[in-house]
Amino acid sequence: MGKGNLVSHDTLEEKRDHSEPEALQQRITELEHRLEACTLAELEWKREEVLLQQQAQLVELARDAIIVRRLDGTITFWNRGAERLYGFGRAEAMERRSHELLKTVFPAPLPELDAILTRSGYWEGEVTHTTESGATVVVASRWVLKPDAREGLPSVMELNTDVTARKRAEEVEAKLNEELIRAQSAALRELSTPLIPINDDVLVMPLIGVMDTSRAQQVMDTLLGGIAASRARVAILDITGVSVVDSQVANALLQAARAVRLLGGQAVLTGMRPEVAITLVTLGADMGDLVTCGNLQAGIAYALKRLAA
Repeated sequence: MGKGNLVSHDTLEEKRDHSEPEALQQRITELEHRLEACTLAELEWKREEVLLQQQAQLVELARDAIIVRRLDGTITFWNRGAERLYGFGRAEAMERRSHELLKTVFPAPLPELDAILTRSGYWEGEVTHTTESGATVVVASRWVLKPDAREGLPSVMELNTDVTARKRAEEVEAKLNEELIRAQSAALRELSTPLIPINDDVLVMPLIGVMDTSRAQQVMDTLLGGIAASRARVAILDITGVSVVDSQVANALLQAARAVRLLGGQAVLTGMRPEVAITLVTLGADMGDLVTCGNLQAGIAYALKRLAA
């Protein structure tokens, strides 16, 4: 029995001698794996750090103004683009309220914009800022609401692009368009109420198309202005090409004739069709000394004969 026990004890010792190096080797292998994992993690962290630094440099060097602020407007980041655009250095801008610093003019009350930003996490529109020199700039502004991982409070990132030159160009273009429209309107007025001198004493205004109250007033203004400028003695209104003459237009023509008489001239109405004559008769219009002729040729002949008498 004692001898058997001795053999068993020796066997256990041999097994222990073999198992201890194996456990140690396993432990070393585990440590090597952990070290490799830590090394890979450190390399990944350094790679991400480099990427973050590169991104930060891009943000810093961006031409656009990039501002990060709290909801109350307090500035926490101010890139070089903001320095270039607004003229305020980073030290001047940090911890100041952006809306007060830049004297921001919003397209709507700020609480309304903040409500949109809080609800959707995003807002964009045009705002006006004042630079350090006092100049005003218009920027296309994009706001993004983002949580602050360190403080747990939301902040706002603003990306502001200067569109002042574009807005000024649009304003200039709009003014040019307005001037063009006015010039076209003036040209149309002249074409719709042309005043043609036959000689120093006779003017002819041929009218074509539809006559309404507005155009009738234009006829009077153009006619009286021409007589006052030329001192003409006879003004011929030819309505051959006028399609419809209602009561208002008829009254306007009669008033124009009376106004010509007040300026010392004689009004002659030519090209009157039967329906126009009926309208005037129905109105019971006082024709006074208004002369009517069947056509323009007869009206011109009348005017020249009257002046020669």
